[in-house]
Amino acid sequence: MTRELGQFKQYHAKLKQHINSDKLNQVFQARIENGRSRLSTLKTELETNLEQARVNLLQLVKVELIRQRAETQDYLLAAREAQARLSDELYLGNTTYKGLTETTSKTEATSTTKSSQNEGEL
Repeated sequence: MTRELGQFKQYHAKLKQHINSDKLNQVFQARIENGRSRLSTLKTELETNLEQARVNLLQLVKVELIRQRAETQDYLLAAREAQARLSDELYLGNTTYKGLTETTSKTEATSTTKSSQNEGEL
C-alpha cells in the first residue's frame, strides 16, 4: 500500500506538472493569437496609410505639373513677345534705314543739282 501510495503521488505530481504545462501553453497560445490580431490590425492600418500616402503624392505631383505647365506657358508667351519686339525693331530699323537712304539720296541729288547749277552760273 505504501508503494502504491508512492506511485499515486508520482502520478499526481506528473499530472499537476502536465496541467501546469498546459496552462503555460494556453498562455503562450493566447499571446500568439493576440499578436496575430495586432499584426492583422497593423497590416490593415499600414495598407490604408500607404494608399493615403499614394493619393497625397499623386495630388502633389498633379499640382506641381499644373504649376510647371503654367510657368512654361508664361515663358513661351514672354519669348513670343520678345520675338515680336525684335521683329518690330528690325522692321522699323529697315524702314528708318530705307528712309534715311532715300532722304540722303534726295539730299545728295539736290546738292548735286544745286552744285551743277552753281557751276553753270559761274
